[in-house]
Amino acid sequence: MTAREPVIMLLALYLTVIYIVLFTFFHGYTYIFEETHGLSQGLTGLCFLGIVVGLFGASALVPLIYKWAKRDLQKIKEQGGDRLPPEFRLWYAMLGGAFALPISLFWMAWTTRPDISIWSPLAASVFFGYGTLCVFVTCYQYIIDAYESYAASALASVTFIRYMASGGMVIVGIPFYENLGVAYTLTILGCITAALVPVPYLFYKYGHWIRSKSKYAISPD
Repeated sequence: MTAREPVIMLLALYLTVIYIVLFTFFHGYTYIFEETHGLSQGLTGLCFLGIVVGLFGASALVPLIYKWAKRDLQKIKEQGGDRLPPEFRLWYAMLGGAFALPISLFWMAWTTRPDISIWSPLAASVFFGYGTLCVFVTCYQYIIDAYESYAASALASVTFIRYMASGGMVIVGIPFYENLGVAYTLTILGCITAALVPVPYLFYKYGHWIRSKSKYAISPD
């Protein structure tokens, strides 16, 4: 499935890049809050609460998407269907999640200076948490709905690929910040995530066609 399934290959690539950004970004907290703002190691750990706030913020989408799901499912049942298409699960990423990642990285890159309040990078980290969870939920729900009985194998393939690739960034993350500095490192990561913004929208439009090329995914019909 890893080598043959187009849905798995495309989403694995998307999640791998997101996790490379995620793992590299976590290393940057030392340079952002300890080196730039002079916080202790303990207070720097508390700064991760900004990401936590963003994670909880993503849950605010649940009532809205649940309402849309009920509405759309009712229409589908009236037409003789019995389930929502997997592409419906992409709404979490499309409702700001895909955009939140580059916004947060660019924001933090160019406001992490001693003369700018520490609350600026903390506010940026909220967007990072929101975007990361929205993209993660979108990809996993899409795979589960697209593969159904094969979902466990599909998820295992995607998980293996992304951790193998992004795990290596733990080694290069610190030299990345040391050699380029916070601003340019986060700018590079921001450019990468900006290039990925169209992915959920493209899947929403062409996902049924991509699934039609799959041996294990459910039929577009």
